[in-house]
Amino acid sequence: MYASLNDKKSVDTNKFKDSDAEFMLPGITNTVPSNVLPSVVFNKDWHPIYFGNARRYKEARGIVVKTLMELEALSDGKTPPLSPSKLTNHLNVFDSKPYLPLVLSVVWARESHGRVGIATRINRDPTLNTTNSLPSTRITKISCGRIFSKMKKAELVLVPSPGIGHLASMMELAKLLVDRDDRVSITVIIIRLALDSKISRYTESLTASSKSTHIQFIDLPSDKTNTSNDHPSKFVTSLIESQKPHVKEFVSKLITQSELNPKPPRLACFVLDMFCTGMIDVANEFGVPSYIYFTSSAAFLGFQFHMQDLHDKQEVDLTELKDVDAEFEIPTLVNPLPVKVFPSVMLSKDTLPVVLHHVRRFREAKGIILNTFEEMESHAVKCLSNGENPAVYPVGPILNLKGDAHDVGSDGSNSYRDIMLWLDDQPPSSVVFLCFGSMGSFNVDQVKEIAWALEHSGHRFLWSLRKPPSEGKIDFLVDHAYQQEVFPDGFVDRTARIGKVIGWAPQVDVLAHPSIKEFISHCGWNSILESVWFGVPLATWPMYAEQQFNAFEVVVELGLAVEIKMDYRREFLIGNEIILGAKEIERGIRGGMEHDGHKLKRLKELSEKSRKAMMEGGSSFSSLSRLIEDMIIAGDDVHVCHETIKNQYFII
Repeated sequence: MYASLNDKKSVDTNKFKDSDAEFMLPGITNTVPSNVLPSVVFNKDWHPIYFGNARRYKEARGIVVKTLMELEALSDGKTPPLSPSKLTNHLNVFDSKPYLPLVLSVVWARESHGRVGIATRINRDPTLNTTNSLPSTRITKISCGRIFSKMKKAELVLVPSPGIGHLASMMELAKLLVDRDDRVSITVIIIRLALDSKISRYTESLTASSKSTHIQFIDLPSDKTNTSNDHPSKFVTSLIESQKPHVKEFVSKLITQSELNPKPPRLACFVLDMFCTGMIDVANEFGVPSYIYFTSSAAFLGFQFHMQDLHDKQEVDLTELKDVDAEFEIPTLVNPLPVKVFPSVMLSKDTLPVVLHHVRRFREAKGIILNTFEEMESHAVKCLSNGENPAVYPVGPILNLKGDAHDVGSDGSNSYRDIMLWLDDQPPSSVVFLCFGSMGSFNVDQVKEIAWALEHSGHRFLWSLRKPPSEGKIDFLVDHAYQQEVFPDGFVDRTARIGKVIGWAPQVDVLAHPSIKEFISHCGWNSILESVWFGVPLATWPMYAEQQFNAFEVVVELGLAVEIKMDYRREFLIGNEIILGAKEIERGIRGGMEHDGHKLKRLKELSEKSRKAMMEGGSSFSSLSRLIEDMIIAGDDVHVCHETIKNQYFII
């Protein structure tokens, strides 16, 4: 301020030496009398030094101020950014008289926004050894650990559940983490299913194409268990439990190998798929926290928490709701939720205990990573951030946007090139795309109804149709489509000009194509996010798992989609319970192709927001940064810091 008066306004401050004048100073609310100003202000001999220093302050990148933000509001944007050394975050000063104050102001301007790591005092005794150990208190260990965490690399162990869908999504999360922060290294533990050959091809392609040295894979032995008699939720839970000793063994080896490295990464935490909560026990054995990667919506997470509370605290028997025509108020939803869209696993005595087991364990986690973004589910994210649940980190949409150009059907038919060339020949915004996920298939009767609906609608279509496994057997779908015999007589010939039936579909690349106007989907959460990202209108045809809930959310709660049948339900891979008629399907097709202006505008706005959320400064970008810092620091909070500060002094 003095330099500004002297330089810009040519004020001779010496004339105020014996006056009773008062000054308005930036950063001080009340006027300041001249008789309390520093004496150098009134001494011309000192002006060159005093004002010269003040001028040079403005050339600095920033200024570390020994104060508290709560005590003084100093930043007005006209000076270099201020980083107040927040005393409440420092160690307590030990005995005051025999010690010389020494503040170690460790400032990371970009990563930590000016946070200070540690402040203490050292003995003024001249015989003091250059090694000064801090008192072994908990706060000392944590503060010491946090400083070292800024200098060391952190190892994260990721455990996806079996199945290509969950593995692929977690791999995209892994890429985000290592791309954002080079301190992070990741080990992905692959739990294979003997009947899922796609995992081997997928991991091999990742290893071959990956440019990152920060991600490695550990393959656990393939499971040979017969899965035909168990519901998938029960089978996967049992499988994860059986793999805990193997995971513990591999992580122990990982730590041993790391110790041979002169600068080893520190095991910071486990990141677990939502069905791998049993691995929390393994993380606890290694003394590190766990984070859950929740691949469904934030609203559905809130639904699960609420159902668990109803069951455990209010003793509500959820299985008795199966045939009840009722609605429930769910905290993470604005609109009441009808029981008819509850997941089947919540209403079955066989599977409900498994679901509740996982939800209870969610609450043991340090945090929950959500594949969503605040702008899409603002109400749900706010409800989950009420302090009663683990911290939530909405970091999505996490999508594999590179597409599936090299992932063709196992029989070699309907290759990527064939599909994309056909789309290139179609007019812009003219094609209905039907795809029901890696587990979605129909029996012959339902196939015929869909075929009639497509033909009578008159719209162009690309239909991904996959043959189901044998009835009564839980298995993965084959890649090839049905034979022509399952369609109505003459259907293939009559629709040859406007339609194409395929097996496997490169969904991301299809949705990105300008010819696509409508997406008829099973409402898997990942497919919904892709629909939003590319701004393609959605028509809902849920089948299993939480897809009925997802359909309700996008149709009723978010107003983004049209309904074909929201409560269509199929027991997991074991036959259809109802056959949806051609007229009802045709009505949904026309509704999507003639999407009303309000829904389309809302969808386009949300599509733009989804992209901005992932950019620097966006909500998900910031949430991911917060997650990484919390992961690294969380590991330090439970590690005992045996290190001493040796010959590490900052000259201030």
